[in-house]
Amino acid sequence: MTPEQWQRITELLEAALEREPEERPGFLREICAGDDELRLEVEALLSEHNQAGSYINEPLVGSVVSLLNHAVGEFNGNSLLDGRMIGQTLGHYQILDKLGEGGMGVVYKARDTRLERFVAIKVLPLKKVADPERKRRFVQEAKSASALNHPNIITIHETASENEIDFMVMEYVSGKTLDQLIPPAGLPLSEALQYALQMVEALTAAHAAGIVHRDLKPGNVMVSESGLVKVLDFGLAKLAEKTESSQSEGEPSLQPGSGPQTEQGVILGTDAYMSPEQVEGKRTDTRSDIFSFGSVLYEMVTGQKAFQGDSRTSTRTAIIKKDPKPASEISTLVPRDLEKIIDHCLEKSPDARWQSMADLKGALQALKEALEAGKRIGSQPAIKLTWRSWLWAGAATVLLTSATAVWLFRGSTKKPTAAFEVVPLTSITLLSSS
Repeated sequence: MTPEQWQRITELLEAALEREPEERPGFLREICAGDDELRLEVEALLSEHNQAGSYINEPLVGSVVSLLNHAVGEFNGNSLLDGRMIGQTLGHYQILDKLGEGGMGVVYKARDTRLERFVAIKVLPLKKVADPERKRRFVQEAKSASALNHPNIITIHETASENEIDFMVMEYVSGKTLDQLIPPAGLPLSEALQYALQMVEALTAAHAAGIVHRDLKPGNVMVSESGLVKVLDFGLAKLAEKTESSQSEGEPSLQPGSGPQTEQGVILGTDAYMSPEQVEGKRTDTRSDIFSFGSVLYEMVTGQKAFQGDSRTSTRTAIIKKDPKPASEISTLVPRDLEKIIDHCLEKSPDARWQSMADLKGALQALKEALEAGKRIGSQPAIKLTWRSWLWAGAATVLLTSATAVWLFRGSTKKPTAAFEVVPLTSITLLSSS
């Protein structure tokens, strides 16, 4: 295998791994048209890829790394699939294990030798440092996320560079991403709402700081073992422009068409979760995150993607032109009110959606409280009666039966004499408590 062939294979493998698993076969058929040998080489490597969890995207298992090492012999420093960094140090961080990789870099688990704690380190691959746009986005991610201090947003400790290796140090979260947690039939409703509200809290904080995520998806939402949600990867985030009137507001007031840091016409994001304006390369604002949130919430409660086609083109077409199947038709456990909330998130026009995360949060919180109240009412324990209560209840029954018998005997048209007075049951109940 020549270096050129290897370079091509690694590029295609990386590109395929950045796509959803169901999109990869179609992508390879399209990109490798006329070169079946190249396609088969990449498919052979993909076949070794398991469905284990990751920190950002799906990791390659050791067998794939071994296969690549055998095919190539050596890698450069910190290539995307290189495992030789394990055991090395970056500054005062000792690399322990590889957690995964995404379009913005490789993520490792490391130990901070100064503070004696685990951290996650994202490394920008050497071959991509030369790409100014890639490096700018990497630095932007660090700046965007480090400006946010919120329990539901991953904490950035620092950014640094050593031996021409750019890396970002983040808190290490032991848990799983949403795409690992969502079962085929969807999450239980209470669990889905619990995670959703924490995601809303994170995005509310980000939007208040003028930051739009633009790549919200299940793979970018980590859930710790205690159920704490952490939103990851602000690699596509951009600073939203605030108007003067929004400086005191909880969220930035965005002018329609306010300018992002990336150029108009550039499509960034993950196909199945992009907003229509992202797909069309138009300018985006916080309402794009609301659309993506709706897609994630839809998947959480149904187990199915809101928009999914046989190719990325058909998926994007669905986002622009089609409405997803009603969530309540997929799962009868989805309340109609929740379906309405999701549908409002997924409006094609930004002006027709929820206009802020604060409004969306209010609707979700009200629904959650209503559902919890319903559960409490339905699960209230029966009232425990004492022996005195049973005695008085029995007496009341005898009295009522006797009164009925007298009335029937003397005729329904004749008013019964006041031979005795029927004591109301409420009075008996009160007496029983004395």
